[in-house]
Amino acid sequence: MEIKDTEGKQLPDSSEKDACLPAWIAQGSPPRMKATFAALLAVLLCMERVSSLKCYVCDNVESNRNCLNKKTCNETDNYCVTSYLGGRVGENHKQSISKYCSPDCPEGRMNLGHMAFSVDCCNTHLCNVSGAMGVKSSFTVLAVGTLASLLYIFGAKL
Repeated sequence: MEIKDTEGKQLPDSSEKDACLPAWIAQGSPPRMKATFAALLAVLLCMERVSSLKCYVCDNVESNRNCLNKKTCNETDNYCVTSYLGGRVGENHKQSISKYCSPDCPEGRMNLGHMAFSVDCCNTHLCNVSGAMGVKSSFTVLAVGTLASLLYIFGAKL
């Protein structure tokens, strides 16, 4: 197979050692870029984040609207924690919400009818936005869904 440069001059045969040309160019076939891209994407999605965790923080506020201060946690902190204390006596209802960074997860719940207490933990950036913590997004579920979608799109073309 003859390989020519942009001026039409014949380049050396691919059997000769040429340090300037990668082997796949000399052979005339591109590498399997799609497979390489898919593998790289999977690695990036599953890699742990290097930066410190970010959480919403507040102390004993009555409304979640008053608890939107963001904080970059210490490197030893692995969780964003939300604690909720609520009680009702007759027509009076009071609640207290606290959010903070923590190295441990002190998760727990107690419901005594007229009074409730809960502590919920999560471990992704700004995941403790909700005062109730009922709905949490999972990084792993998101990563697997994205990877499955890409594999479906590229399918047998890999």
